[in-house]
Amino acid sequence: MFTGYLKNMRGFRAMLVAFLAGSAVIIAGAVYVLHEGKHIAEIHVPLADTAMEIQLEVALAHLWFEEILSGDVEEDIAVVWSHLKAAEEHIQEIVADGKGSTAEYLAQKHPEIFQHADAVCEKLKKVSAITHQRWEEKETAGPGTEIDQQFDVIFKEFVDEAGQLEAEIRKLIAEDVDTFRQMQIGFIAGSVLIAVAVVFMHNVLISKRKQAEDSLRQSEEQNRLTLDNMISGYALHEMIYDRDGNPVDYRYLDANSAFEELVGLKDPVGKTVRQLIPNIDKFWIETFGEITSTGVGKRFEKYQAEAGKWWEIAGFRVKAGQFACVFNDISKRKTSEDQRERLYKNLQAKTEELESMIYTMSHDLRSPLVNIEGYSGELVRSYNDLGKLLSDMQMPDDVRGLIDKHMQNDSLESIDFIVRSAEKMDALLAGLLRVSRMGRAVLEVSRLNMNELVEEVIKGMQYQIAERSVDVVVDDLPDCMGDRSQIGQVFSNLVDNAVKYLKPGQGGRVAISGRVDGQKSIYCIEDNGKGIHHEYQGVVFDIFHRLEPGGEVAGEGLGLTIVRRILDRHDGKVWFESGEGKGSKFYVSLPHAVGI
Repeated sequence: MFTGYLKNMRGFRAMLVAFLAGSAVIIAGAVYVLHEGKHIAEIHVPLADTAMEIQLEVALAHLWFEEILSGDVEEDIAVVWSHLKAAEEHIQEIVADGKGSTAEYLAQKHPEIFQHADAVCEKLKKVSAITHQRWEEKETAGPGTEIDQQFDVIFKEFVDEAGQLEAEIRKLIAEDVDTFRQMQIGFIAGSVLIAVAVVFMHNVLISKRKQAEDSLRQSEEQNRLTLDNMISGYALHEMIYDRDGNPVDYRYLDANSAFEELVGLKDPVGKTVRQLIPNIDKFWIETFGEITSTGVGKRFEKYQAEAGKWWEIAGFRVKAGQFACVFNDISKRKTSEDQRERLYKNLQAKTEELESMIYTMSHDLRSPLVNIEGYSGELVRSYNDLGKLLSDMQMPDDVRGLIDKHMQNDSLESIDFIVRSAEKMDALLAGLLRVSRMGRAVLEVSRLNMNELVEEVIKGMQYQIAERSVDVVVDDLPDCMGDRSQIGQVFSNLVDNAVKYLKPGQGGRVAISGRVDGQKSIYCIEDNGKGIHHEYQGVVFDIFHRLEPGGEVAGEGLGLTIVRRILDRHDGKVWFESGEGKGSKFYVSLPHAVGI
């Protein structure tokens, strides 16, 4: 909606610029028309009158001169000179040595007329001179004399020049008047267009203004609807400062429905925070004052003792002296986080206690087992010595048979069972100690080159691999983050299981590959061995669980338990895909090493 409003305003501005440009052109034309009209009124018309008066004055001078010479009139010759003088003055009005409005105009705009007027002035001087000469020689002058012929030629040339000058001036006036009329017509047409444009622009302006007002109103309604339906609280404020410019309070200018529901303050608009919460923590005024003065927004979480709630707040400056904030009540989340933190610490303490108990019990239980194993050996040796002594003694056959039965069969069998059970218990306790130590060991996390690490694991198992004719293929592996020793243990256990649980009589194959998935490096150890029956897939990671108890593969059932325990501590994961007789794929997920 607001985008459409901006587009309308941009279109209107372009039209307004075009209108103003057209108006400027018309105004410039009007000024020019007025200027030319002024020239016509002030220069052209007087110029035409002057040209006519020049010819008239010279004609009168010539007429009076001929009348005086013939004796038809008794006028003084001074009348002739006055007419010639008047004609010269009229010419000077045109020429004026390039000065004056008429002379300057002709010199700049029509230099050919200016030059012609100057030539007419020179001719007039010759006319005056020859007239004066003829007057002085009037006694000897007459028709056919040289002076009379010169007078006629010069006077005729002057009349022709003056006539041409008048004709040029009248032509100039006609052209300028015609141009002026065209300009008047253009100005009138332009004025009509401007008037039409003004009416059109007025209508467009009203239409655009109405559209803009409608768009703005719809935008405000949508914004209001959005604010009132937000689950987050929103409020607009005006910061209040003291005389030194320090923030001391702020006034609510606007607030949505969620604000009143979350904060519990009714009708806050127009009131200050100190009016609504007199004991308000100064943190809020100082923080929002900093946002208002610097213009740098802030996101933070804060407990408000007055409301007894935790808030998640985003504050930002709207304009000078005003700020707004959007906030949510995160009290439940904080309570859950606190409970989770307490549970985690409690669980961690219990885990440490359990690990310590396992370690202590495993360590303490081994002492009696050592005694059981030691005294069982002593008992076997004592039975053997007793058997040798009894074999040399004389006794009835039935008594000897009964002694031999107990000493060589039942008793030795029982002792052997005790020894084997003690050995098994010792192995189990050793496994518990290994698991316990694994959880207590300090991690030294670094970037691991998995190609090098897996290569070391394969070299360490080269004898078993060669003995079982296993083909091991390793792809290019991505790096990860982890403790080198413990991650090496993970891959050693998984590759060891893949080698041990191969199908009898079938060439073994183990493939190790890797890829990056987001922030994790995923590794796969795939084999073509016996696979895992679906019945046992839910317990393979349980402690002491073995796939083939009593089978050919020795072990305590701790390998996969240790793998999962190590990966848990590395924020990693282990899972598998398998089927009986179809081999297995064990996947390991570890944090990917980025930019280190």
